[in-house]
Amino acid sequence: MARDRGSTISTLGYGLAVTLVVASLLNLARALDLFGAPPVRGDGQDFVEFLLQVAAYDHDRLALYDAAALLFGIAFLALAALGFVLGPVGAGDQPDSPERGDGARRLLTTAFVVAGTLGVASQLADIGVTAVAANPTYCDCGYLAEEIVGRLQAINTGFHVSGFLRDGALLIGAGGFALLAVNGLRRRAMNTGKWLALTAAILLVLYVLAEIADLSIVSDLILLAATLIVIPAWAVLLARRAGDEPIAAWASGPG
Repeated sequence: MARDRGSTISTLGYGLAVTLVVASLLNLARALDLFGAPPVRGDGQDFVEFLLQVAAYDHDRLALYDAAALLFGIAFLALAALGFVLGPVGAGDQPDSPERGDGARRLLTTAFVVAGTLGVASQLADIGVTAVAANPTYCDCGYLAEEIVGRLQAINTGFHVSGFLRDGALLIGAGGFALLAVNGLRRRAMNTGKWLALTAAILLVLYVLAEIADLSIVSDLILLAATLIVIPAWAVLLARRAGDEPIAAWASGPG
């Protein structure tokens, strides 16, 4: 039973790492304009004409946007699944208080499952809103400007909703990573995996705070560090240890 659980955790860990790295690289390439620079509004250019140019630009790169969102969605799904299998061991045993140990396990499972669910919802919303943004439709009724501007407001609302879902998922996920680390701190049994989990928790909280402060460049860099380096490293280490030894020894003991 423990070996089967270790095999499942190993598969989910590697899956989480690979999807996060590839999705993060796609977003990084997009941020660096490696797929082509987005249109810039010229002096005196009509705003509606500019919005149509942006839509055409997005349409040409829609597959890349969807691929990144889909991969992030799969990563969130893997995190939710890890909550189910890692919860029984990841929060650590509490021999002095079995009830507290059971509570920590339930919290870990709940945190990762809820974070994963919200994260999947945010990525599905992103895919839907991006599809609308990249495919403008309007009637031949003489109200092009009103339609395009109204459509822009609707798209912005959609992205705000998906952003709130994503930030909520990351905050709750940060709580799950913190739970993994807190047990090691309390028992003075920190290992590499727990330090990575603690770092991930801190980065995710800092990302949300930077988003709230509207520090877009800072928040992008923090999220990139979390999803391209720290969380994949934690997931790979988890996967490797899960396949080599009883998972409880790594999740709750010194390493």
